[in-house]
Amino acid sequence: MNAPLSATVVRPDAFYEVEHFADAAAVERPISFIERQWNKAWLRKLFIIAAIAGVWQLYGALSDNTLLFPSFLDTMDAFFEN
Repeated sequence: MNAPLSATVVRPDAFYEVEHFADAAAVERPISFIERQWNKAWLRKLFIIAAIAGVWQLYGALSDNTLLFPSFLDTMDAFFEN
């Protein structure tokens, strides 16, 4: 059997020198219009959904078989049909 550990292990203190951040201008620069828009989650998700729908529509139109793979517009038409 193993003997119980009765001694505590003392770790040495570690001290680190922090250097001064010299390139503060890069942090303070204004971001571009596209980057501001991309930081909006709802707009980014809308763009991704539109890209997926575009690829879906393109593949559905190129497959030329609406029974096997309907296009996005055909699917939305059937989905919202009265």
